[in-house]
Amino acid sequence: MNLSILSQNTDEQRKALEASQLKVLISNPDTFNRMAVAAAHLLNSDDLRACDELSILGALYKAVTLGFRLEPEFGECYLIPRKLYDKKTKESKQVCSFQIGYRGWKAMMMQTGYVSNIQAREVYKEDQFFVKYGTAAMIEHTPADENSGETSHFYAYAKLKDGNEIFEVINKQAAEKSRRFSESQYDWVGKTKVFSEKPKSYWQKGYSAMALRGPIKKLAAMLPLTPAIET
Repeated sequence: MNLSILSQNTDEQRKALEASQLKVLISNPDTFNRMAVAAAHLLNSDDLRACDELSILGALYKAVTLGFRLEPEFGECYLIPRKLYDKKTKESKQVCSFQIGYRGWKAMMMQTGYVSNIQAREVYKEDQFFVKYGTAAMIEHTPADENSGETSHFYAYAKLKDGNEIFEVINKQAAEKSRRFSESQYDWVGKTKVFSEKPKSYWQKGYSAMALRGPIKKLAAMLPLTPAIET
């Protein structure tokens, strides 16, 4: 029987994962089982099942190697379908792209041993928000009792173990610029990519979670990562 992780049958998916190189690379049976259960849930998506199988296996391996949970509700990582167009063959191909979520970046920052506390928050238009850079850099954020749901800024803050504090702030325009770098935010009109004015996919399901990747990645860039994470 030709096994494939793209099968709609969960038993066949599991057997395909066990027959893949992924089983060899993940020696811990509990880790493999957790990954297999989460992968079966994700592969209920027609968009993901339309992806190249090897690209899905590669994305799964990256997630497990970094110790991330695959379930989207944890916000640690995402498996995102991307459509690639080959100008030479004039054919399109859908692949699975691995993306680290902001909670995944937080976890990696904590692993460096330099950080004692990390916060990442969205700011709504009704909030009182003040940011100052320079020698006396600071953030003041007082959330409103009620808000319209419309965001204006996103920021990440970290307290280092030496007592210093660092933070990064982006506005909504910067978040939208980041969204433009995501292949999932485009529609194909014939052979032309067109940016979707309305958020799609994971940006639609959790806009703030995706936007917060920007400031927290900037914080992570300020810290020396562990050799395991860099690898």
